[in-house]
Amino acid sequence: MKSKTCAYCGRKFFEKRNPNKSRHYFCCDLCYRRSRSRRGRVIKSCKICTKRMSVGKANYARGRGRYCSRRCQDKARSINKNRPCRYTCENCRKIVWVTRSKKRYNKCRFCSVQCQKELTKKKYRRICKRCKLPYDSRKHGKFFCSRRCMFRHRGPTSIELSVKNILKKENIRFVTNSNPLRGFTFPDFLLRPEKLAIYVDGNYWHSKSKKKDSLQSKVLRAVGFKVLRFSETEIKQGIDKVRMKILKELR
Repeated sequence: MKSKTCAYCGRKFFEKRNPNKSRHYFCCDLCYRRSRSRRGRVIKSCKICTKRMSVGKANYARGRGRYCSRRCQDKARSINKNRPCRYTCENCRKIVWVTRSKKRYNKCRFCSVQCQKELTKKKYRRICKRCKLPYDSRKHGKFFCSRRCMFRHRGPTSIELSVKNILKKENIRFVTNSNPLRGFTFPDFLLRPEKLAIYVDGNYWHSKSKKKDSLQSKVLRAVGFKVLRFSETEIKQGIDKVRMKILKELR
């Protein structure tokens, strides 16, 4: 039950469920009949041409009967559309004046294209978790600016650590997760002067991407790199065999 004011007498009343929707604005049937008769009519002037006309009280209370004809109504709509309306730019907070039709459909958010580009840059600008430098998240991931930062933040796996220890004991210089072919592949260990790429493959993930691994090794061999791939089981069962294979390739 909602409390409403009668459109004819102005008295407050509680709305009842009535099949006739037009009677929701009146407290009783008497007020409804009076609003329809001559007693419930008021003389008002048109807002555009100032012509005098008689309008029902109830209609005027609902916001109707402001114009004498359809032509005047259309004129009022065109004036409201082209009436200047102000808004503030979302980036520089500058006040700009536009027509109401543009503001209605959310066409005006920025004062210029430059402000729009600046705000989009701010939106996608993030700080890398590893190197703490700003970067654009559209080009890279959500948390890291590059693949190298991602691997460094994650840290090496147990099998990667075992191969790393072998290379350190033999005093072999290497680079981890570098890209010799501009982002095509990232070997786990790259020996640049010897042109040797070492991959340490886990059993779970690399069992699903065998075609991709074979393609990477083919491309590297075509360029002039030597490729060594060690599986997880191969490293865990015999680390000495892995060491011997690496030393054989370096000779």
